[in-house]
Amino acid sequence: MVNLVKDSERGDLMAFDTIDVPFYVKRVFVVNNVPKGSIRGQHAHKECKQYFICTNGAITVTKDGKWIDLKKGDGLFIDNLEWSTQHYYLENSELMVLCSHEYDKNDYITDFEEFKRLTQ
Repeated sequence: MVNLVKDSERGDLMAFDTIDVPFYVKRVFVVNNVPKGSIRGQHAHKECKQYFICTNGAITVTKDGKWIDLKKGDGLFIDNLEWSTQHYYLENSELMVLCSHEYDKNDYITDFEEFKRLTQ
């Protein structure tokens, strides 16, 4: 669970207590400084599972055709072989990503037609 404590005078504190991530976390990265209106992601992973946490702003994630709005403190599980895209509609939106695997460029599926063939 992500607990967000707002304190307008001293800033915000975001605590991650017992996040129900269905894998052992081997990699963490943060996507930030994304220009408003940008789209990222647009891929799937063969093996890697991910857990997205919006750490600032708001991000809309498309996951297998469904649109899911994440606001600060919200999380979302992305399984392997799930196509996802992230839409950054607000300035200063940030996404922290917990990964089940270390980075491997060969794990990425960036061609949607190839993705459809692999998942049929």
